[in-house]
Amino acid sequence: MIRIALVDAVTKRILAVADTAWGKVLCVQAPGKQFGTFRSQKFTATTTGTTIAAPEGDGSIELTDLIISFEKKTSAEVTIQFNDGDNTELLWFADLQDAPIELAVGFTGNWQGWQTAYVEVVISGAALDGSIGIGFIKRLKKDSLKYTDWDARR
Repeated sequence: MIRIALVDAVTKRILAVADTAWGKVLCVQAPGKQFGTFRSQKFTATTTGTTIAAPEGDGSIELTDLIISFEKKTSAEVTIQFNDGDNTELLWFADLQDAPIELAVGFTGNWQGWQTAYVEVVISGAALDGSIGIGFIKRLKKDSLKYTDWDARR
């Protein structure tokens, strides 16, 4: 066995080790697991824009999970997008005319919006029945790009 540990440079305390019945285990955790939160909402009518996740101040939202469930409905459309009031970028769109939607996504890439962009749901066409659950992290301003920088990076 190799004896190795992560040590905090300031406090000199050992980090990221858990004692288990089988011995010590080095633990690494994704930020979403540690700092994430979620919100879910039911939708039964058309909406021009319902904010489902918003950053604090000039921060941004990073998506960790998305769960979508809608019944089939003629003439109904669902759009999920980043929006800051000036710029809008599509995350997901569905036309519910042909079939119901059941979708669960665990994001592993960098699905992070830009400074001040919130996640918005738009229901158009006809009233419907469904729900959206979203997992996210509220990133600080220092970890968030302005829209032009964010758009150029894509």
